[in-house]
Amino acid sequence: MVSLDQLVEDAKRDFSKASDPAALEDAKARYLGKSGLLTERLKALGGMSPEERKSTGAEINRAKTSIRFCSITSRSRSWIFCATCPSISYTTNTESKSLSVCVN
Repeated sequence: MVSLDQLVEDAKRDFSKASDPAALEDAKARYLGKSGLLTERLKALGGMSPEERKSTGAEINRAKTSIRFCSITSRSRSWIFCATCPSISYTTNTESKSLSVCVN
């Protein structure tokens, strides 16, 4: 099974390759859609112990937040994701911004 970090990296790559809004939505659905890769992982939580479910669910939600943010910011085609800190910096066409994303 592919790691969550790898899924985030794959999503970033797919979003950056999207040549039009339809391709971006297809890429987004691949990860976040009804049968998406992260959705399938969330469905698997039911078979885990409560302790395992809590920690794994938190990890999946962090990845989901990162992928959602990447899909939104990819429209500007200029963004940087830092997987090790609680903030994501990105650049639009006119200014640099930092968005705090903390799911703890």
